[in-house]
Amino acid sequence: MRRSGNQAKSGLPRLPPPGEDDCGRRELHRQAEAQCRRVAARCLLQLTEQAGAERKAELVGATPSEVAGTLRVQRAKRLIDQTAMPLSEIAFAAGFQSVRRFNDAFRATYGRPPSAFRRAAG
Repeated sequence: MRRSGNQAKSGLPRLPPPGEDDCGRRELHRQAEAQCRRVAARCLLQLTEQAGAERKAELVGATPSEVAGTLRVQRAKRLIDQTAMPLSEIAFAAGFQSVRRFNDAFRATYGRPPSAFRRAAG
């Protein structure tokens, strides 16, 4: 592989000797500093988001996915109580990806399948 005249063996830009091209050196330094700042900002943002999610889980006592699951089950229960929609439609309307996951989540939350609530209401 042939390197251009301005690249060192490492693949990084080759800096000109002192005094030869101070403007080029300053520009390379400025670009490297800007790249470092961008990488540091992305890392800080990721760490902040992760710490924020962990802190919220500590305060709420549940992970974000657990909270979302609980909200889906509650929405489904409300639809069972207030509509005559078929249970399969309620599952998808509440945000579940399948009827099986809907039934499992509902049973885990309420200890009974959703059909038991429909029979009790009817």
